[in-house]
Amino acid sequence: MSPIVERIERSSKRESRVFRALMMTLAGLLVSGCSTDTPTRELGFQMPVRYTEALPQAGNISPNWWRAYRLPALTVLVETALDKNLDIRAAIARIRQAEAQIMTARAPLLPTLGGTASGSRARSSGGGFEASSFSTALSTTYILDVFGRNRTLLEAAQATAEASRVDKDHVALVTAATVTSTYFQLLALQDRVAIAERNAASAARILAAIRARATAGTVSDFEISQQEALAASVRAAVPGLRQQVGVTRNALAILVGSVPQQFSPRGGSLASLSIPSVRPGLPSDLLQRRPDVKEAEIRLASLDANIRAARLAYFPTISLTGQGGFQSAALGLLLQPHSAIYSVAASATQTIFDTGTLRGNLELQRGLHDETLQTYRKTVLTALSDVSNGLEGSRQTAEQVRYQTQAVAAARRAFRITDDRITAGVIDIVTLLNTQQTLFSSEDALAQARLGRAQASVLLFQALGGGWTPETSHTVIVPNADAEWRRTP
Repeated sequence: MSPIVERIERSSKRESRVFRALMMTLAGLLVSGCSTDTPTRELGFQMPVRYTEALPQAGNISPNWWRAYRLPALTVLVETALDKNLDIRAAIARIRQAEAQIMTARAPLLPTLGGTASGSRARSSGGGFEASSFSTALSTTYILDVFGRNRTLLEAAQATAEASRVDKDHVALVTAATVTSTYFQLLALQDRVAIAERNAASAARILAAIRARATAGTVSDFEISQQEALAASVRAAVPGLRQQVGVTRNALAILVGSVPQQFSPRGGSLASLSIPSVRPGLPSDLLQRRPDVKEAEIRLASLDANIRAARLAYFPTISLTGQGGFQSAALGLLLQPHSAIYSVAASATQTIFDTGTLRGNLELQRGLHDETLQTYRKTVLTALSDVSNGLEGSRQTAEQVRYQTQAVAAARRAFRITDDRITAGVIDIVTLLNTQQTLFSSEDALAQARLGRAQASVLLFQALGGGWTPETSHTVIVPNADAEWRRTP
């Protein structure tokens, strides 16, 4: 649990006791119905003991989880994105805004100090009498936070700022996962282009062999036309795949904050990609490992504080004001001891009747809290669903790759047999076409199955929080971008 959340909970219990005591004292003035209930963050459901898709296994995910794929080009892309991605920079700007709100909320806890200096000379219309007046003074105002309302508002601002920091880490996690998944998609498209070009070359070679047999009269123009159609259809797939490569490369450029025209990532193949194993741990770990869950909890704590501040607004506001300085009719005598002046005052302001403004604000904060509580519960349920989907997806896509690999191996054996028959001059055009189409489609399907398995692995990393924990240094998650902001003490 976040230290800010714990502090707000302790403060909530303490101020609830104070609230009840003062309510009894001021019942005549505060009969408008302030409730002393402390909002709760109960999930409303029981967390499962384990995932049905996997046995619980202890183990932490490295904060730099993308390095587990052992692709240097991927590591460069992800860590560049964590430094330059525009969504992350926007999240950092939101942190600055929240830090400024802390400064604003802290100000009422300290006295204000002001200074004035004035001079005047006046002449009466009757006797021509002239008089001068000079003064200088310092004034201060201090609002006593007797009931803790200003401290509560400060706690709410601090919780909001902490939620903004965790939100930035959530954005960083999503960015890293998106970059990794997009890069895998780029590699898969490059594999599919290579497969299509290789198959187009094989179809052209077979077409040439069939045409050579046409001179001997062993094949007809119809059979040649069928092979020509197959060769052309394979070649026609290449431009569309190359277009997808360009679109994916441009999307990757945006993620890393680069101009698409100047972006050229290193290529590769998914065929040799090693998928790292991921230990899911216990479902309850998600409450600490998922930054979006933690952010929802902290925002709920912020609204806890806002509710308490709305209740405390019913109590009087006590202010102290003071002024001291010098006043004289002659400038030379202004700073003399006999020219000193001062004033001290205290005031208490209590709202008697406000047509429901305070009550409306309290109900508004309660409504916002209830909405955020439901959002928090949904976030936890979504996290549980994400992990289950990731575990099931990883298992099923691994099976798909295994079976599709067997299908490609069988198709290649059939194709070699057909190729040998072409060389021997024995050609069954129907068998030939079916063998080629089976091989071509099987190899393309294998490339897509490998992509599905790689992306399922990424989704599982993301679903488990990607190695993020509340104790993880922010500079580990986002290497350089955090240097652009400093926390307000």
